[in-house]
Amino acid sequence: MVWAGVGHGVKSPLFFVPTGVKVNGDKYRELRKKVLPWARRTYGWRNGQWQKQWVFQQDGAPSHRAEETRDLVRDIFPECIKVDISPKQNNGEWPPNLPNLCVEDFSLWSILENEACSKPHQSIETLKKSLVKAWNAIPQEVIDRAVDDFPKHLKKCIGAQGGHFENK
Repeated sequence: MVWAGVGHGVKSPLFFVPTGVKVNGDKYRELRKKVLPWARRTYGWRNGQWQKQWVFQQDGAPSHRAEETRDLVRDIFPECIKVDISPKQNNGEWPPNLPNLCVEDFSLWSILENEACSKPHQSIETLKKSLVKAWNAIPQEVIDRAVDDFPKHLKKCIGAQGGHFENK
């Protein structure tokens, strides 16, 4: 698994989970040890407060929905879009099983995949190097445009009442 964060004028490095590790709630929460220092440098952390406003968003992956994960995210991050933990419960702000509702999913991962995975790799390490090279080559302007398009994407989802919609 690979994690990345983006925003207007912001692109994190790629953070990889070690090969062969199943990403459950415990392993996902360990990722914060890598992500949090980056977030603190990027958004400023002084005297127990964030210096810049930002929103942490996750999808409905099981490791994200674990109760301990939800508690940790709520305690650490300034604003977090809560994910419904079940399609039967309307207890969040985000549908639990809708893909493509974050900037990376509907825009950036496909660019990364096209660039980094266009030819076979001999090892996981060469794949990782290719992913990092392709990620670093994505211009910030492309990310900013994807961030700017995000509200339009959400409106399409709302218009489809949470059902299938095309991103065109």
